[in-house]
Amino acid sequence: MKKISYLENKHFTIKNGILLKFKDEKVDKVHIPEGVVSIGEKAFLTSRIRSLELPESLISIEKRAFWGCNCLIRIVIPDNVESIGNNAFEQCNKLESLVLGKNVRRIGYGAFRNCMNIVGNVSGESVKYIGDHAFSNCQYVNIFDFPECTDIGDCTFNSCFNLQFITLGAIKKIGNSTFYLCHNLETFSVPQSVLQICRDAFKYCRNLVIKVPENLIQIEKIGENAFYNCKKVIYI
Repeated sequence: MKKISYLENKHFTIKNGILLKFKDEKVDKVHIPEGVVSIGEKAFLTSRIRSLELPESLISIEKRAFWGCNCLIRIVIPDNVESIGNNAFEQCNKLESLVLGKNVRRIGYGAFRNCMNIVGNVSGESVKYIGDHAFSNCQYVNIFDFPECTDIGDCTFNSCFNLQFITLGAIKKIGNSTFYLCHNLETFSVPQSVLQICRDAFKYCRNLVIKVPENLIQIEKIGENAFYNCKKVIYI
């Protein structure tokens, strides 16, 4: 890959294609230039930006890159982005719209935790891995659609109060408190690929009718209070 030389101007510090630092706190509309392949760790930490345009050249967003950007309203992740780092957009609590590019494969720990105002649907057609707490407390998301996802963590969708539908791939484990307090989730069929459901996984999903493979009971792979206060559990 051709390297980009060190560049510093009044807005950015960029080195070898990595945006290391956003420097101008008075700018609220940001256009990141083409050629940038990565947003570095903490590059925009607690910035007051309201509008952000990411370049098509972008491949990764590193951990805490936009942590606490609580004026940011909309994010469109370009199609070339493959990974979103741990806590990358955590505490962006005014974020209303999230569009994931078609090649995002990995969403890290707490990446969108406490983005409590995202509304509507969030989908990622190529996402394989979603870390612990990645969407915890995204209170107004109605649908998560990750048809190729095979690995989710603990508390991944915890406190998504308005979640109604979710699509996942051949996951092997549903972690601790993964769907805890998802009050409006009405139906979910545990994939046959699942080998373990951990404690409190669906606790307080009070409207949920859940279908569970019977073999999980037989091999004692369902954790304590996994279905506590669910509407109905059907073993199939």
